[in-house]
Amino acid sequence: MNPKEDIYLSSPNSFGLKALETLTASKNWDSDQFARIMATLGIIGHGQAIPAPNRPETIHLQRYRKAFEELLRRTQETGREHARTFFADTESTDLVMSNKISVGTDRKVRLYMAPEKGKEHVQTFIGSVHTHPVAEGRLSHGLSEEDYLSFLPDKREQFMIVVFGASVRMLILKTSVTPNNILPERIKRRIIEISREFFKPDKDWGEQLVTFNKVVCTEFGLTFYLADQKTNDLFSRMNVVD
Repeated sequence: MNPKEDIYLSSPNSFGLKALETLTASKNWDSDQFARIMATLGIIGHGQAIPAPNRPETIHLQRYRKAFEELLRRTQETGREHARTFFADTESTDLVMSNKISVGTDRKVRLYMAPEKGKEHVQTFIGSVHTHPVAEGRLSHGLSEEDYLSFLPDKREQFMIVVFGASVRMLILKTSVTPNNILPERIKRRIIEISREFFKPDKDWGEQLVTFNKVVCTEFGLTFYLADQKTNDLFSRMNVVD
């Protein structure tokens, strides 16, 4: 067993949690810091998320810019969703992207969940990025009901990124107040209720998109970040409570 696993994986003990507290103290994370934090969460395990008071104001994911752009380009050319998976590497204490790009339909994509060959014992699924194509002349509403239904019940997955439109990027991040034992049926029921309440055909789609995601994030203790064509890979936290 990896020495780090001897320290952390028997339980989310005080040593591991103290290290996480220190790593997340900054309010502005660059991609290297984000990678270390996600790797640490993978080492601690047990569905541990970042401390809610330490949620950052910005996350600058410059390391992954080309990967995001490549996924979006493929989706614009084909009209299909594309995805890549992130793994916490407990040996290198780093965040690793799968080299394999998953290709789906215009509505869904299945993540490729296999770690690097020979790294199965040190890599654990921790996050994902996927695209949404333009449909029916308008943008899909960022994170969909299905995205949340996939993301919330999985204790391993700590973040999800969606890229769509000209270059709009949304990121949701779990925190210590996100429930990690809620029944999928309850999640589904509540998200459907929120969707029905906030998506109306006679209202501005963009405003409804943001409102829907804000309400879901408030309901489940998630932090919501947004980047656009201007900010590119700099994600800024959106206030989800009006």
